[in-house]
Amino acid sequence: MAPTLRTLNKSNIEIEANPRRITPLPKHAEELRQLLLNFKHILPKQKKIDLKKLCLTDEHLVRGDVQPADNIFFDSLHPTYEARWQAASNLRDMAKHLGTRHKESQRNALMTNFVFHDINQQSSEVFLWGSDELFTNAVPIRGQLSDKEDHRPKPDLWFGLGIYGDQRLSRLQGLEKSGKAVDHFTQDNLRCLSRDHPNGFLHLPSKSNKDAGFPWMVVEFKKELGDQQEALRQAANDSYTSYRLGERLAAKGHLPVSPIVAFTSVGPKVKIFIMYKDRRAIYRMACIWSGNVEHILHAVQLRRIVDQLMFWALRIFKPWVTECLEHWYTETTGSETDAETDASNSSDESAEDDEDSEDGE
Repeated sequence: MAPTLRTLNKSNIEIEANPRRITPLPKHAEELRQLLLNFKHILPKQKKIDLKKLCLTDEHLVRGDVQPADNIFFDSLHPTYEARWQAASNLRDMAKHLGTRHKESQRNALMTNFVFHDINQQSSEVFLWGSDELFTNAVPIRGQLSDKEDHRPKPDLWFGLGIYGDQRLSRLQGLEKSGKAVDHFTQDNLRCLSRDHPNGFLHLPSKSNKDAGFPWMVVEFKKELGDQQEALRQAANDSYTSYRLGERLAAKGHLPVSPIVAFTSVGPKVKIFIMYKDRRAIYRMACIWSGNVEHILHAVQLRRIVDQLMFWALRIFKPWVTECLEHWYTETTGSETDAETDASNSSDESAEDDEDSEDGE
């Protein structure tokens, strides 16, 4: 059950749904916003006429005159640019095809297949995702919300980092198996951290999914005539819980906490949010982008945002998690070393006492 807006506010969680009226972001959140909304050089120059024609066709879908900036085009024949155009065109066409007559599950399938497909393709290596999965660890992660009701999140999709069990490790070869990017994320090592820090270390939002942890994006879908406010409240609860898990993770090394991305889709209208904590200890879910994927330019922009999300999760979020884990592993190793030293000293002292006893005889 989604918490009410009153419950969220009393729990120091605020939603800023208008991208033109958000509170100025802190440095780390602003850097993420700029990365995701970098729309320079994202389409081949040959598609300029096609894009402008489709923008005219779709102009009734949005307010104001939405036209592509000149710097969106790049003079290149690299297949990446053509692939982005085709993916955006397919997304637009399928969204129009669904129209208003569709179930929420169909909207889910559309976004999964035409928006998040590339993330899913990489899931076997870096990313893993859960679908309609209850965050059963929500209360241990962040406690109860202000009304003390059961508001454990159940996002339609959530994306996290893959955890390496024996089967996944067996698929890696050579140097792929070495280094902290794998070693720190094995089931055995993470299980040891959980055992050694039973009241402090958590990395799984759900007890049922042992293959993915450390969530970095949550997603909520609604059909076109669905409850937009409910989608926002659900996404706020999802992203708040994920952020609090990050807070616990970063606490051992006193590190800054990484923001979390939230995604809502009510019919063809999509919003992208960043969840962060401000200086007044308010957890803000701030909208940084809003669009209608039936409009070709918005479909292109969303495809670009997904590309940048994968870059961020791989090159920024995972190294941050790795650094956080390093502090947990270091403390655990240090504690084991201290225990071995104490045991050794105790053994030496016992041996000395035995020698003194023999001398006395």
